[in-house]
Amino acid sequence: MAVNKELLMAVAPRENEQVRLRNLNEIEFPERIFRISELIEDFVSGDWVDFITSNNVQQMLKKKQGDWSFYVRAPLLRLLFDKEATQLKGMDCVVTGDIPIGSGLSSSSALVVGSALASCFLNNIKMNQSEFIELCSVSEWFVGSRGGGADHAAIFTGVQAHFLKIGFFPFHIAQKVKFPNDLKIVIANSGARAIKSAGAKDIFNQRIACYEFAQMLLKQLWEPAKDMKQLRDILPEKLGVKDSDIYSALKLLPENIDRENLRKIIAEKDTELLELNFGTHRDLGEYRLRDVVLFGIGECIRSNKFANLFSKRDFEGVKQLIKTSHNGDRLYALDEKGQLVPTNNRYDDSLLDSLVSENAQLEKQPGRYACSTEAIDSIVDIANGVEGVIGAQLAGAGLGGCTTILLKKNSLNELFNHLKNKFYLKRKLDFDVHVCSPVAGACLFEIGE
Repeated sequence: MAVNKELLMAVAPRENEQVRLRNLNEIEFPERIFRISELIEDFVSGDWVDFITSNNVQQMLKKKQGDWSFYVRAPLLRLLFDKEATQLKGMDCVVTGDIPIGSGLSSSSALVVGSALASCFLNNIKMNQSEFIELCSVSEWFVGSRGGGADHAAIFTGVQAHFLKIGFFPFHIAQKVKFPNDLKIVIANSGARAIKSAGAKDIFNQRIACYEFAQMLLKQLWEPAKDMKQLRDILPEKLGVKDSDIYSALKLLPENIDRENLRKIIAEKDTELLELNFGTHRDLGEYRLRDVVLFGIGECIRSNKFANLFSKRDFEGVKQLIKTSHNGDRLYALDEKGQLVPTNNRYDDSLLDSLVSENAQLEKQPGRYACSTEAIDSIVDIANGVEGVIGAQLAGAGLGGCTTILLKKNSLNELFNHLKNKFYLKRKLDFDVHVCSPVAGACLFEIGE
C-alpha cells in the first residue's frame, strides 16, 4: 500500500538537458546541477548493467557516496537506454516531503518514481503500468542496490483505503483488498538509518546474491528445479512435490560457503553471472544459502496467503504470517528472563532432517534473512505485548529504520504508552510514531503559467 507520507516535486522543463535540483532541506540535501547524458558520453557499448558497473560510474558513486541526486539521475539515465532518445529535456526541480529518510518507508524509491514520472511527462514518453514500474525498479540499481520493484509498484499503483496483492514477471495486480475502518497501521521509527547507497547496500546485495547462487545450484543439483526462472518457482504446488521434498533439496546446498568455493562448484555457464553478483557487494565472508532461500520461499507462500486471510478477517492467521515473517529477519529474541539476546539459528542437516520427518509446513519456517536490528526487534516485541495488536515487523529492507504495526483502532493509546515508556524514554529518543492510512499512488498536477 501507499501510505500518507509523501514526497512533493515542483518541476519545470528546460530547453537543454541540464537538471537543476534543489531541496527545501538545503543543509542535508544541497543543490545539485548536472547534465543528463554526461555519464553516458564516454560509455562505448553495452547494456544497462554494463553501464552502471563501468569504471566511470563506479568511481563517481564512490566519490560522492550517498548523494541524493543519484536517485533523480537514475531513471533519467535509464530512459536514455530504454527509449534510445538522443536527448531528454532537463528540468528545474524543487523537492520536499515528510517521508523519514533511511527508515524503510521507501523515500529513495519515491524520489525515483517522482523523477521518472516528471521526465516521462516533460518528454512526452508513454509507458504502460508494467513498463513504468520496470523502469523505476531497474533504474534504482544505478545507486548500487539490487532491489526489486515492489516499493515502486506500491508508490505508483496505490489505491485509497485499500492494499494490493501484486505479482511480477509479468507485473500484475492480483487482488485489491479494502482496509477496514476499525484497523490502523502504525509506523514506529527506531531512530537508526539504513542508507542503501552507503554501507548497508553490501548486506542488502549479499542477501540477493544468496538467492541467485541458490537458484544456480538447485538448477544444477535438483531435477525438479532445472527449469526454474525465479525463486517463486520452488513451490510445492508448482513442482508437484511435498513440503518435505523442498527441505531435502535444501540439503543439497552448502550450509555456508565462501567465494572461493562457490567458484569451484558453480557450473561454467553461470560463471559470468556469479562474478556479476560478486561485484554488487564487498566480500562479507560466508553465504548462508539455505537460511536465505528458505526465508524467500516462505515469504512467497506467506504473501500469497495474506490477502485472502485479511479479507476474511482471519486476523489470527494474519498474525502468524507476520510473526513468522519478522522472525526470519530477527537478530534478537527474548530469553526466559525477558531480556533480548542474539539469535543464530542455522538450518543444518539435522534441523532439515527433522523438518522432513515432520513434513513441516513451509509457510511456518522463518528461514534466516537476518536484516533486523536490536532496536527493531525490541519495538516488535513491545508492540506484540499490547492487546489488540495483530502483528509487527520491520518495514522495508531493514538494517535500521521503522517497524510496521497492524492493530485494532481502539488499541492505539495503549500501544503509544507502551512504546513511549518502554522504548523511546528508555533510550532517550524522541517519540517518533505515526498513524498511517492507505492513500492513492503517485500522480501529476499540471499547473499553467
